[in-house]
Amino acid sequence: IIVNLLAQQGIKVTPTYARTPPSSAPSGSAIQEAKVADVTDQESLTAAVAGASAVIFAASASKKGGNAEKVDFLGVKNVAEVCQASKIPRLVVISSGAVTRPRSIGFKITNLFGGIMGFKLKGEDAVREVYAGTDLGYSIIRPGGLLSNAALGAGKIELNQRDTIAGEVNRADVAECAVAAATSKSLAGKKVTFEVYNADGGAPLESNLPKPSGFEQRGDSYETMFAGLKEG
Repeated sequence: IIVNLLAQQGIKVTPTYARTPPSSAPSGSAIQEAKVADVTDQESLTAAVAGASAVIFAASASKKGGNAEKVDFLGVKNVAEVCQASKIPRLVVISSGAVTRPRSIGFKITNLFGGIMGFKLKGEDAVREVYAGTDLGYSIIRPGGLLSNAALGAGKIELNQRDTIAGEVNRADVAECAVAAATSKSLAGKKVTFEVYNADGGAPLESNLPKPSGFEQRGDSYETMFAGLKEG
């Protein structure tokens, strides 16, 4: 979805795969030749991201395969280190809501798969450590429960911070958010972490957490919402 969205905007994009690209790989005038980018192999990553203005990390271990420690933690760390070494201006990482709330239902249910939530948080922390003191930017996006419906659009999405509120969100909206973060003018050089979910369904992750959180962002575009995010 991310590749096609970028291509539709006329932005040159290189799809990457851990192995040989499938026959169903996206194609179009703005879509460059697919490359192999194994997140466990920094050499392959370096070749894949060369010349990029932004990198979007959308890999994750799942029921279909993969190892959460190698992908969601060490894989994220590898990509962050390669982006730093290659001077890529911006890294966008799709993580997960509730990663800092181990007592929440969302954490407990998702973490049943190979301890993935703990490794996602380690991946986030690795990005923050790698980027500390640098002038390059990153955006860590924490979606809520993923749905497969059509995108609602930015006007019906809420962003938040500090991992206190979560809700369901369509994969297509997460993709739109990731593309917007990769191309945003207001996020250039900034280091931000935020949650994303449908605006009409957010709720506290734990009973003792307040709503509103005070960090909610709504607007008719992601750029408008990004402008209100706090760094750190």
